[in-house]
Amino acid sequence: MNRMHNTSNIRQIIFTICGIACVATILCVAFVFPKYYCLFRDKSTLNKANYMDITVNTYETDYASFPEKIHALARANYFGNSLRDVPLRAVQVNEPGVGMDQKKLTKIANAEFAKLYKEGVIPQQIKASAKKMTLYQRYTIYETNQKNDFKGISCWKLVFSSKKRIITLYLDEEYHKIYYLKLHRLKKERQDKFAAWGSYSSYDKITDVYHSGYQANFDACWNGLMRYYDLLLYSETINQWPDASNLYGSIEFKDECSIPIFENFDKTTPYYTWSLGLPMEEMIQF
Repeated sequence: MNRMHNTSNIRQIIFTICGIACVATILCVAFVFPKYYCLFRDKSTLNKANYMDITVNTYETDYASFPEKIHALARANYFGNSLRDVPLRAVQVNEPGVGMDQKKLTKIANAEFAKLYKEGVIPQQIKASAKKMTLYQRYTIYETNQKNDFKGISCWKLVFSSKKRIITLYLDEEYHKIYYLKLHRLKKERQDKFAAWGSYSSYDKITDVYHSGYQANFDACWNGLMRYYDLLLYSETINQWPDASNLYGSIEFKDECSIPIFENFDKTTPYYTWSLGLPMEEMIQF
């Protein structure tokens, strides 16, 4: 009897252990199997590249030309030569996968400097170095009141700093035109043509003035900027108002809105600050 009872106990223990093992196996399968099944399914179905022939536009805007952007800025800021209360704002953006590195931005900036020099806008070739770039920020410009159907404009603010000069420019992201350029000299430089360029305090006569082999006449600078901005080809431009005595002028469009374009020397510093282009820092709140 005792032997039979012991055998029955052993069987019961074995059945219990098998039952526990079976339940544990079912639980393991229930928790582990879906994970491995999903991995197998993803590997066989999702991780396959499908190629489509599409065109991707990385820019936020759809302006047909750079002069259209200048016209949009004029509509937002000026009407009848009256400066509005800074209706434009610039927001710094850093979208994933959108942007350029310092070397590419420097290459673009140098190409634009060469165009300005060729057009006679600047009296001396400017050569920037990517190693001297101390700031590069991407902005999107938008209108706060949304009254003029203003479409966003993306631009870069670049700063190149050295022991001699600090170069600041606002560069259009789409057309790579320089909206605004400022050169601040930190040290005296021998035969600095920019200093000579600024030594002319008055241009009463619209005649060519040459100094050290380059044209230092404001009229040449103005016409060069008109060509550089492609405004001479823009049918909406009806009037140009260059003011040689004050080194600035304005462009008036058919809808009577206008925008200033200037060249300026600030001699209040020990050396000087020279700038030209659109008054971006006055028109837009950065």
